[in-house]
Amino acid sequence: MLRKANRLKKQRDFKKVYNRGRSYVSDLFVMYVYHTGTPAVLCGFSISRKVSKACARNLIRRRASEALRDIVTRLRPGTHLVFVARKDAAGADFGEISRCLHSLLKKAGLEQC
Repeated sequence: MLRKANRLKKQRDFKKVYNRGRSYVSDLFVMYVYHTGTPAVLCGFSISRKVSKACARNLIRRRASEALRDIVTRLRPGTHLVFVARKDAAGADFGEISRCLHSLLKKAGLEQC
C-alpha cells in the first residue's frame, strides 16, 4: 500500500487532476498527470463500477497501490497522479499491472532515475 503521505484523497483534488492534467492511455489503465509546486508525489485510484464486484475493484486498487509503492520515491516531485482502471484490469495479475503502470510512467517521462 502507498503511504498516507502519498495518497490523493479529496474529490476536489481528483477533479483538478482530471480537468487540468494530461492523460496517458494503456490497455489496463488511463493515467492523468498534473504538475504542482508541492514537494510531494500524490497518487489516487479510480475503478469504474463496470468492474462489477467490489471485491474485484478493491483487488485492482490494492495491486496497483502496491506496484506504485516503491516507484513513487523515484518520481519527479510535485506531481499528482490519478489512475483510472479499465474493465480489463480485473483479469490482470500483479505482474501485468506493475508493468502497465511502469510503462505509463515512462511514457509520461516522470521517472527521475
